Amino acid sequence: MYVNGREVLRGDDWAKPQAVALHTLLKKGDNDFVIAATNAGNSPNPAALFFEARLVLQDGTEMTIASDESWQFSAKLPAGREGRLGAVGDPWQPVTIVPALNVWASAVESAAPQLLAQAVSGNIPMVRASLLKNDFLMKSLGRPMREQIVSMRPSELTTLEAIDLYNGKSLADAISRGGENLSSRTWEHPDDLIRYIYRFALSRDPLENELATVRDYFSTPATATEVADVLWAIMMTPDFMIVR
Repeated sequence: MYVNGREVLRGDDWAKPQAVALHTLLKKGDNDFVIAATNAGNSPNPAALFFEARLVLQDGTEMTIASDESWQFSAKLPAGREGRLGAVGDPWQPVTIVPALNVWASAVESAAPQLLAQAVSGNIPMVRASLLKNDFLMKSLGRPMREQIVSMRPSELTTLEAIDLYNGKSLADAISRGGENLSSRTWEHPDDLIRYIYRFALSRDPLENELATVRDYFSTPATATEVADVLWAIMMTPDFMIVR
């Protein structure tokens, strides 16, 4: 896939949807999305093309751009070079819209939560621990001194780590700030906040029993303390430690 002539995504398995953060790729004015796709099968098969982009504008307006009947295709594959798209020749023709198949729906639905979390995380620049001030939590979790050469870190949980994770001020303050931030946002439905937390933390939607439990715990609207409690509870689960 190319955005404004630049290659941003590549794949060879149609059954595995992919995602990419677009916030650094778009420009003011018109933007071009071009997807070079080839069906490598020699017989009838369910491979197809599906594209959807979800954008949040500066004023908070949400916009969705999806592959539909307005799209066009060209049978001539443009010659690219060094990640740049070559000229796409004419003629352009209308695409063919086909009814959705169950195999497509299952592939998209199973991967959607992780892809959404991946896209959200793509908006957050990577932070190097070496550039952050070393606090008590980092020390207890095994962050070495810069002057030390360390080839490995212990994988077993120590008593000090357990105390800091359950009752440490650094982590408690960070979770408290997260609760204040999320509770101050406007959510169309209370469940949207719950789903956001689970998608961001665990790369999946909450199960029905999880959704019901958090829904019963939250007030309307949820307070900062309630959101912080849920954040802490999720961070203490093995799922979070494995995913993150």
